[in-house]
Amino acid sequence: MGKLNPDRIRNVALVGHSHDGKTMLAEAMLFAGGATERLGKPEAGTSILDFEPEEAKRKISIGTGIAHLTWHDHKINLLDTPGFVDFVGDVVGALHAAEGALLVVSATGGRAVGTDLAWEQLRARQMPTLVVINRMDKENADFGKALDSLRDYTPRPVAIQAPIGAEAGFRGMVDLLTRKAWEFDDHGRARPVDVPADLAAELEQRRNSLVEAAAETDDKLVERYLETGELSDEEVTTALASGVAAGHIVPVLCASAGKLVGISTLLDAMVTLLPPPQVDPAGTLAALVFKTTADPFVGRISYVKVTAGTLTANQGVVNATREQPERLGTIGYPKGKALEPSTEISAGDIGAISKLQGTATGDTLAAREHPVKLPAIEYPEQVFTAAAMAKNKADEEKVNAALVKLVDEDPTLTLEREPVTKETLLRGMG
Repeated sequence: MGKLNPDRIRNVALVGHSHDGKTMLAEAMLFAGGATERLGKPEAGTSILDFEPEEAKRKISIGTGIAHLTWHDHKINLLDTPGFVDFVGDVVGALHAAEGALLVVSATGGRAVGTDLAWEQLRARQMPTLVVINRMDKENADFGKALDSLRDYTPRPVAIQAPIGAEAGFRGMVDLLTRKAWEFDDHGRARPVDVPADLAAELEQRRNSLVEAAAETDDKLVERYLETGELSDEEVTTALASGVAAGHIVPVLCASAGKLVGISTLLDAMVTLLPPPQVDPAGTLAALVFKTTADPFVGRISYVKVTAGTLTANQGVVNATREQPERLGTIGYPKGKALEPSTEISAGDIGAISKLQGTATGDTLAAREHPVKLPAIEYPEQVFTAAAMAKNKADEEKVNAALVKLVDEDPTLTLEREPVTKETLLRGMG
């Protein structure tokens, strides 16, 4: 992959409550974009994003899965984050690497505790956000109820689509902006259809709410809307994009990841409405390490977001945080467990580096001649402490090595020795 213009990059974190379908949605987007040859399914153990043995066993995300796809000449980096609060460190790291987010909500349950926690993090960062009401094909799915469950959020999310059908009959949606309807086949391919007559009243009601929300982003648009009662599609689209970027509007879309319904229209919205990274391609190198894993075969892998300059193979870099030189191993683009080798990672993009020796999550890699230090990642305060010990003395070395690996991968964990009881204490989020 050649050097990219940052304007054609979208770094997007998927956040929300556990089991609301974030990983399935990411897998569907990768498949629709041609990044994978088959549709990975977490419940079947075929997901490329949930590749750790414990993730496959428990059918949950434990760490952030990262992969990319190309859509309409744009590169979209997906960061699929865990839904359980125990793994919030990975969510925080992913949000530092992303410029936009998908808040995934289940159509069967609506707002949940994990939804609220994710929303709080997004609002704290004023993160441009799209809400995706997923699992529309499931029993008891109800788009209206799921949307209404978010009514207390500020800014209040506003629908830009209306679903066609529900539960097993969910087959498409109406674009409220253009009043065009789409249905999808079993391969996720969209085809235009007539707007169902029974949706006409709902369509106009929801479209009015959308146009009002767009108009409120600009005083001149408010005046024109009050005078004429209408805005052009182009005016609404432009206002939506600027409102999303400013954190003033949160559009809501619908989808069924399992049936590939609404995936292509979601990707269209991500390219159109979510902002590109604001970076300095001509500057000297600066890259933030936002995640670290320890692979049993490759060794330590550091995931980075390049914020200035270009990271190249065999480049002399320094860990500006620790003020010590680093030697780069293989660099490339993460795709789940795999690392696609590359000779460079350009500004705004996300990549991975193997075998860094003295670099941890939150550190800055920079050019030796200009060691810029990026702001550190701030993690939540630890809430849980447990004593860790081996069942017998022969296993102490193995247990200690496993604990050190855990702490290396999860920056919310710390390990310390209690001097009085001589216990090893592990502190974290749960």
